[in-house]
Amino acid sequence: HTPVAQNARVTAGRQVYLQNYCGICHTLAAAGTNGTFGPPHDGLATTARQRIADPAYTGQAVTVVQYLRESIVEPSAYAAPGYAHTSHPMPVYAYLPKRDLDALIYFLLQQK
Repeated sequence: HTPVAQNARVTAGRQVYLQNYCGICHTLAAAGTNGTFGPPHDGLATTARQRIADPAYTGQAVTVVQYLRESIVEPSAYAAPGYAHTSHPMPVYAYLPKRDLDALIYFLLQQK
């Protein structure tokens, strides 16, 4: 992808993030959000790799992209450490169109 196309995907993913109110529960500097009910999204690619490798991981993902997709469309597969008993569990976003879901995942992968 060209830098222009990559920037467009990041912008689209950020829009999906904001339109679906992800920041109500999650902190992410690139989106200017400060939610506290769910785990932070800064550095998510690194965090996802660590979670997949953790013996306590209960999901089916073997890649970071699969982990993010699973976390969005089937959040009950695995609760992030410290968030298993939150009063605001992650809702299911399986209804998101594939294009939006892909853009959102791409956006999240860019966050350091």
